[in-house]
Amino acid sequence: MTVFKFFLLINFIFLFSGCALFTKAPQLLTLKRLGDSQKLMEGDIEKKKKNLAKLINDIRADKLKKGIAYNRFIRLYGEPVLEKSISKDSKEKRLLYRHPIKYFDTDKVYLYFNQEAKLIAWEYVKAEPKK
Repeated sequence: MTVFKFFLLINFIFLFSGCALFTKAPQLLTLKRLGDSQKLMEGDIEKKKKNLAKLINDIRADKLKKGIAYNRFIRLYGEPVLEKSISKDSKEKRLLYRHPIKYFDTDKVYLYFNQEAKLIAWEYVKAEPKK
């Protein structure tokens, strides 16, 4: 008889826990999507940090050359943090590469592309040391 009560108790536990899971399913799915999104953002941040380091290393090693096409540059170094047209009527662009989540204490690289989408100049701004 005690075995029967034990199995009955187990069945009630599964029954009620299943109901709780069913009623909270949308909230649980939202939390799961949030966690997945967080992992994607962390991966994107790491990728941008590596691309910035690669760009700075190439500038220091004098490997970055004028005349590289915009599309090729993006394939090599990834999307910039900021891309802005130099003037309203022009196709000339200025790109900014910096640490993806640091705004002030980070190295910055400004790149300039002409109307033919060729690199014409860049400026490397080293972060000032903290005081």
